[in-house]
Amino acid sequence: MIFDIIRRSTVLALLCGALLGPGLPSGKAMAQTQPPHGHPETFVIYFGRNSVDLAPNAAQSVARAAAAVTKEKAKGTFSHVKVIGYSTVTRDLADQRAEVVREALVKAGVPSTDIRTEARAKLEPGVPSAEPVDHPRNRRVRIILYRPGD
Repeated sequence: MIFDIIRRSTVLALLCGALLGPGLPSGKAMAQTQPPHGHPETFVIYFGRNSVDLAPNAAQSVARAAAAVTKEKAKGTFSHVKVIGYSTVTRDLADQRAEVVREALVKAGVPSTDIRTEARAKLEPGVPSAEPVDHPRNRRVRIILYRPGD
């Protein structure tokens, strides 16, 4: 019974946007760079529902990630970049999102041989819940910079 109450409260909070704040415009991507908390350094780009379109502010996160790669390479502390796509719908959509971000990184100067992509779809939700919820924080791509040995 307590689990049901907690689950319902979590779902209600998610649906009301209490954990997110403002919603995302449909069909657009939004970007957020997470400050590095140790290594590997991570950048996150959020997408609109069923969208693979990058919003203009996503380019800022891609540029920051590309600059971080250049900096780490110069220091000799760079191994590779992993681009992981997530989706609340299908694995194909997650894969398409990862590919769009990979292409943007290549255009920003990151060699394609340094980038690995992966689609995790609904695995590792950004906002876990007891019931499947199409939450904007679950529609994302993570760009992760790795050092040798990571």
